[in-house]
Amino acid sequence: EGFPDLNAYSEKKDEFLEISTLSIQLKQGPLKGHALDLDVSSQTGSVVSVILAPDPKDLLDTFRLGRRFPDIQFYSPITVFRGTGVVSRKSRIEEGPRTGHYLVDITIEGD
Repeated sequence: EGFPDLNAYSEKKDEFLEISTLSIQLKQGPLKGHALDLDVSSQTGSVVSVILAPDPKDLLDTFRLGRRFPDIQFYSPITVFRGTGVVSRKSRIEEGPRTGHYLVDITIEGD
């Protein structure tokens, strides 16, 4: 299944479509068969960042570095599309209101 050219939605070629939410279909592990809806906390180009609570640990373990999610639904203000994403960074938040949570970067892959 094709991955749309997201730059087609942008006036400038160096911008990426703004993504507000993503829904990941979990296909393996203890949470297999569940869909996980996450709000995007920030975005830089094709990298979206989400915040995960430290519990349940099964969920946190699902987002290990390098993990590929082949079936993500991305929501933006102007369209919804499916694609693949890879966990490219995972770091523990050390201060502020979300101390102990994890910031997870997911890089959206094109064809």
